[in-house]
Amino acid sequence: MGTHQRSETGALLASMISLAIGYTAMNEYMSKAPAIWLVSGRKFLASAAIIAISSFVMFAIGYARTPPTPLPHAMARRAPGAINVIRRIIEAAALSTVFAATTFFTSYALLSAANVALGRELFEQFTPLIVGSFAAVAAYLGFIQASALSAKAIATMLPLFVISGVTVAALTSDDPWWWHNNFSQLGDRTTFAARLFNTTLIFAGVCIIIVAYFAVFELVTSQYMALPDDSAPSDATEGAGNTEGAADAARTHDSPSVTPSEAVAATAADVTKTDAAKAAGTADAPHPASTARSGSDQTTHFVARTATLAVLLSLTGVCLIGVGCFRYTPHPVLHNVFARGMCVPIGLLLVLLPWAMPRMSRIVYVVSDLILVADAVALLAWLRGQITLTAVEALACLTLFAWMIVFARQIAAMQADRIQTRIIALAQGNVTQGNVTQGNVTQVATPQSS
Repeated sequence: MGTHQRSETGALLASMISLAIGYTAMNEYMSKAPAIWLVSGRKFLASAAIIAISSFVMFAIGYARTPPTPLPHAMARRAPGAINVIRRIIEAAALSTVFAATTFFTSYALLSAANVALGRELFEQFTPLIVGSFAAVAAYLGFIQASALSAKAIATMLPLFVISGVTVAALTSDDPWWWHNNFSQLGDRTTFAARLFNTTLIFAGVCIIIVAYFAVFELVTSQYMALPDDSAPSDATEGAGNTEGAADAARTHDSPSVTPSEAVAATAADVTKTDAAKAAGTADAPHPASTARSGSDQTTHFVARTATLAVLLSLTGVCLIGVGCFRYTPHPVLHNVFARGMCVPIGLLLVLLPWAMPRMSRIVYVVSDLILVADAVALLAWLRGQITLTAVEALACLTLFAWMIVFARQIAAMQADRIQTRIIALAQGNVTQGNVTQGNVTQVATPQSS
């Protein structure tokens, strides 16, 4: 079986196991739990927890069975094995927690809706089966997401995670008029709804930091692949063997959605084959002085841009985490610092985007400017008393998460285009130094053998 077929088979097996676990666990809970924990709200809480725990385990298993991202030679020299293992463990723990939290909030909202739609008596009869079914669906989706994880997938989950968490908090809040003030009032209590809302903000900040990590990792990997690699094999025969293996690996992942692992594997094949061609005397290498000079200039600008991008994205996530950690009533100064200070990294990120990410489409820059204008207009309307602060905060959050999705998908699209170019060039046997450019394949006549 191929990689994708094995992933689908593993996801199906995970869903069947989760169905049995969810059904059995809910049956045990309903038969042994105290009467106070069989009230609708607490029962939904326990049901959502069962589904979330099951999805956490299956997501972690799916991520653990995915091969680690192969690094370019230059990056592998600087990354010892222990660091890669630690990075892998942190990734698995953080991503599994975020997915489980998303599953918890979504399940709680869906269970509440199902209780209203089916009626209390009918819902009571089928509660174990409903919980098992939700656990099966969550495990299937989690296993698939973990097997093909990218910044695009995480950013796509982010709005669903935040909307489901805020919705559940609003539905369970004991203050029906919180929206007359702002979102901070929804979390400015010690109730379950307030804690749920604050937890949502904390995990949303973690999601943004994870998106920043994956995005920067992909950009750094692409940059290393674009620069000359001194540590590649110099022996022509060894290089050719490595090239064929990497090319085969890239072709097995030929799909519209290209993950970071596929991107690095396919591009590594390109670099190794080019080095082999140089060693065999079939490719003309550029002048060393010009290569070093251009590579140094590109690296200097790239480091500044990537560092700026990473810092601004991470600060945005940290501000969200701060808002969730420090409620307004006991910590008004800290709460306002994080809540209002969040505008600074977001605004700078949107303004500096053309400089920080010059390879993005111009329409993305236009969309970023439109977001700034829309948020500014909403802020002015609030200052004039035309709308509530809740509406301004809701618009700012929705535009931020929409921009995060666009940003992550743009990076994934650029990487997919580059990998497609490499794969086509490898298949045609026309990969030579300087003949493959970003987004274009240059047709070169193959020299006739004498």
